[in-house]
Amino acid sequence: MTYLSGILNKTAVLTALLGFALLWSCSDKDDDGYKGEIRLTAPVDNAEYNLSNVDKITFSWTAVDGVTEYALKMSPDKDNVASSNVKFTTNGNSYELTAVTADQLLAGISVPPEGEANIYWTVMPEPPDAGIKTNVRMVKVKRGAENQPPNLEAPDGDVQFEAAGGEKPVNVVSNINWSVAVTGGDGWLTLSATSGSGNGTITLTADPNFDAARSATLTFSGTGVSNKTITVSQSDGSGEIAFIWTTDNVPFTSAAAGSENVEIISNTAWTIDIEQAGNWLTVTPTSGTGNGEITLTVTANTGGARSAIVNLNGAGMDWTPTITVTQAGTGGNSADLHGTWYLKKMERIQEFLPGMYANTEILKAGTFTLLSDGTYTGEIENMKNYNFSDDGEQQEWTYTGGMFSFINNGDETTFMANIVNSELVFEIGVAGQPGYGKATYARTATVVPPVPETITSFYTGNEELIYGEWIMTKTEDGIVSTTGGTLHEWFTTIYNPDDEFYILTINPIGTYTIAIPNFYTFSGTWSFDPVTGILAIVGPENTGELMIDPASTATTLILVGIRVDDDEGERTFFRETYIKK
Repeated sequence: MTYLSGILNKTAVLTALLGFALLWSCSDKDDDGYKGEIRLTAPVDNAEYNLSNVDKITFSWTAVDGVTEYALKMSPDKDNVASSNVKFTTNGNSYELTAVTADQLLAGISVPPEGEANIYWTVMPEPPDAGIKTNVRMVKVKRGAENQPPNLEAPDGDVQFEAAGGEKPVNVVSNINWSVAVTGGDGWLTLSATSGSGNGTITLTADPNFDAARSATLTFSGTGVSNKTITVSQSDGSGEIAFIWTTDNVPFTSAAAGSENVEIISNTAWTIDIEQAGNWLTVTPTSGTGNGEITLTVTANTGGARSAIVNLNGAGMDWTPTITVTQAGTGGNSADLHGTWYLKKMERIQEFLPGMYANTEILKAGTFTLLSDGTYTGEIENMKNYNFSDDGEQQEWTYTGGMFSFINNGDETTFMANIVNSELVFEIGVAGQPGYGKATYARTATVVPPVPETITSFYTGNEELIYGEWIMTKTEDGIVSTTGGTLHEWFTTIYNPDDEFYILTINPIGTYTIAIPNFYTFSGTWSFDPVTGILAIVGPENTGELMIDPASTATTLILVGIRVDDDEGERTFFRETYIKK
């Protein structure tokens, strides 16, 4: 719905993570998730092999970043090659299929000795990934004479499981009876079969691992052949645990001192820390190992409502479970809240990627009236994007000890609320910390900046100004309904440039790359008309037009645009600010 800043609606701001990528491709939806292409390099299409004259057929292809295991698949049916059960896995970008194995494959599809068949082949990521493209080639293979020697082959590469466990297939190519023995996998690795005859597939199942890395060995054996071995390993799982809390939120509804217990279920060592203003909340114990219980204790509150975040840090974990603790205050007079309130702004601290946060401010129209009989009219909108409107059901509110609760259609929501400088402020979380939200209402209506209908000021200079690597620092989006009146919304999001959350690279040769490190990358082409000031962008699928704000410099790049969405009835103005990397 927008070019650069993301798809925005009346009640939510989508992350620049998805939105910006969509806008460069000028699509209302995510692109097809394209991540790369596996290009088949050998054999050439329609190559011919006589198994009486060769020892092996070598298949090769180009590697793709992020793919650690490939599956070579074969079938006599071109349309079904991608779903074929005949596959050979490898960690590299080539596979040597012996003439004996190829002969057995032909025999398996009823090709007589010295007969020939067309075999279609492709290479796919293992496990499959729809974002990685590939193609299909054909080889014509002729069988050798009868009485082939006994053969037993298993994949050359090792089998690697993540700590979470799961299932993986192992393909066996043979013309004899065979068996497989397991060493070192007691208690965590199971096989769907331990013997077979001819070609077959064994499914390996690994249980979740909560300890150090571990491994097992599979030994395949048969009469007249050498044993084949495969190593099966599983990653260290000592830190891959989830904590189960009795609740994610612990509310103290009284301003009096008190305590609450919270159960912890874990299988690793953990420590506690608290994000709070002051020292009104304590936790005991502050560390432990495995399952346990912590006690949250609050002191008496003589001021307004307050909240804190309790973090539980697990050894080896890459995420942190949290508990939000709130406590009612002693102040607050419900009569002070009577009357009409106008939404001034909403603020949030959002986490876009692990460890990467951004501050978003939202200006928009909105109003509600709190009546002295404990009911309200209009809409109450807050930083969690709840929108409670009157649809015929009773709407009620209460305010006690700095905690404001409103009920709509039977659903109750409670937030900290205080009168600050004659403004009504709703809050969740701890100020300055991730997950914090704030909605501010005033007694007078807020003026929302108008959304431009056209861009009248734009850069028409030398395109060299935009060359280089740029880091996103701010996004601004203005929305107006073109079918429903003049309701304006204005969104501003600030990013920490040190995080290098979003990187735009503009090359002099007319190509660009957009990258969210360790998450997403795509490329396209661009061209700039110095007369009209139009920056034309071609993404993976679609095209679009942007303009360069004349305030741009050699170290600051500002891109702007306007889009009218006929389906949604919205006109969106967007502006993205970058600094030179």
